[in-house]
Amino acid sequence: MSWRRTGLKVILLVIKTVSWLLVGAVLLFLLFFLPTINRFRSFYVSEVSAKGELNGAVAAAKARDFAGAAKQAEEAQASFSQAESDLAVIAAKPWMKNFFVYRNQIDDLNYLTKTGEILSRAVESGAVLADRFQQVIYSSPTGNFNNLSDAKKAEFFQLAREGAPELNGIKADLALAQLNLTKIHRVGILLPVFSQINDLDQKLSEADSLLNSAVPVAELSQFFVGSPEPAKFLILLQNNDELRPSGGFLGTYGILDIQNGSLKNFFSEDTYHLDMPVKDTMDFVPPAPLKEYLKVDRWFLRDANWSPDWPTSARQIQTTYDRELVLDKKTPAQFNGVISINPALAADLIDLVGPIEVNKVTYKGDNFQELLQYEVEQSYTKENISSWDRKAVINDIFTELKKRLFALSYQDYPKILALIQKNLAAKNIQIYLNDPAGEDLVKNFGWAGEVKNPDSDYLMIVDANLAAFKSDAVVGKNWTDTLSLSGTSLKSSLHLSYRHDGTKDWRTTKYRTYTRVLVPLGSKLLSINGAASAVDATDDLALNKTIFGFFFTVDTQKSGAVDLTYQLPDRIFSQYQAGNYQLYWQRQSGSRIESASLVVPSGAVHKMDLESGDQSLP
Repeated sequence: MSWRRTGLKVILLVIKTVSWLLVGAVLLFLLFFLPTINRFRSFYVSEVSAKGELNGAVAAAKARDFAGAAKQAEEAQASFSQAESDLAVIAAKPWMKNFFVYRNQIDDLNYLTKTGEILSRAVESGAVLADRFQQVIYSSPTGNFNNLSDAKKAEFFQLAREGAPELNGIKADLALAQLNLTKIHRVGILLPVFSQINDLDQKLSEADSLLNSAVPVAELSQFFVGSPEPAKFLILLQNNDELRPSGGFLGTYGILDIQNGSLKNFFSEDTYHLDMPVKDTMDFVPPAPLKEYLKVDRWFLRDANWSPDWPTSARQIQTTYDRELVLDKKTPAQFNGVISINPALAADLIDLVGPIEVNKVTYKGDNFQELLQYEVEQSYTKENISSWDRKAVINDIFTELKKRLFALSYQDYPKILALIQKNLAAKNIQIYLNDPAGEDLVKNFGWAGEVKNPDSDYLMIVDANLAAFKSDAVVGKNWTDTLSLSGTSLKSSLHLSYRHDGTKDWRTTKYRTYTRVLVPLGSKLLSINGAASAVDATDDLALNKTIFGFFFTVDTQKSGAVDLTYQLPDRIFSQYQAGNYQLYWQRQSGSRIESASLVVPSGAVHKMDLESGDQSLP
């Protein structure tokens, strides 16, 4: 039995030893980990508090209590800051710092906490700025900008100018918040809320998109809103159903006077009202293609947008406008800038404010361009309106459109900003400012419509409808650019396909276009097939481009194509050899392109979405 007693003693000794070890482990745990547990508890409390305060700030902002939103956002920042401090203490523990599993979890929590702090700061800045604007807007009993006094409007735009740096700061904060979110591990302590993190990232992208519209408006407001000095703009309405190099035929022009953000005066009229009085005295010589294919011997305002580079066309338009007024013994106006507008912008604005009825004709977004053309080209004769006054209806439409737009609540401003941003990207609006600083800003924001000058391969195809009525509305265009290697050179074979779906009537006829292909300076034409004329190959040093120009026709219900092959400059070949090839394919304003593709030597096909704007590959 002694062995049993001995065994029992051993068991008791083991139990006793284990008990002391457990007690020691508990003491060690309390000694080393209890402070960390307390820190985690403090972190959790701060994080929950911060989340509630930030949500409260957002809710207050939605309710337009911007002062309350700013206060809660400030409190959220303090709570997030405390949570960060707690995490910093935890992260400094050796057992946290030296084990990557723990370290990754702490890092994820830290990224999320920093994101919250950054967002709180952005919400506070935005709320403070919004509160200042709201105080100005609500000085009008209706809360409508159009009903503000001139002094309050001036104050509003002063705030816009001063608020531009703050908006840029908010934009930078949102970008930093998104960067932090990308660093969070998908699998880890935050896995249960990862879908919410993705949702937050999407909301940040939407906010960034809105700021992309708001920041340029704020920075450029000093050049556009006529505050403190009045502003005057020459407006050109380009009809892209009759495509011209800068976007469309200049059938209508207008003069816009703005003071403190209000349209003090706007009138539009037929460009022929300027051209016809000087038809025998105008002394500007037209470009050779206009002279040869349009059969004109004088260069009038209606044809002044011959350059696809909007700044160049805008300067020529002003020069032509001034000359025609001088010849007609009138005094030219001093403009702040020249703005081109394509019909798509007007259609989008009508969609926003609702159908507009003028002279018992209802204009909607989807019928605006075609219906207006019918009214000014055909219907006016049935209504006993003279050809001289046939475009007066445009004034009536834009007067009503202006009234509707200015009646919108400031809560609708984001919709207007988004709509304008879309049309700027699609080049339905092109802006030229005579102030060099303003023009530099316009170019920086991508609104100038200038021919781009990238250090890469480049392509722009420019059609000019010459006496083909409004046929561009029914001509389908499909383009393919195929690259190929030939010894120590890189060749481009361009296939331009045109399909005329129209029939001969008041609106359409045989398609006649003088087409220019803009490529990198130094490119060499190797061959061309399908053109109806010889090729004009020139180097435009001002645009830094080589240009191949030719005349081309397609009859109604027919298809046609032009094929050009040219050798790209050695520097483009070197970029290709080094694996750095890029193509910048620039879209002509107003053009309708069914498809555009780049085929590289490997045979890969890259589809280009030129309808939404310029495209760059790879």
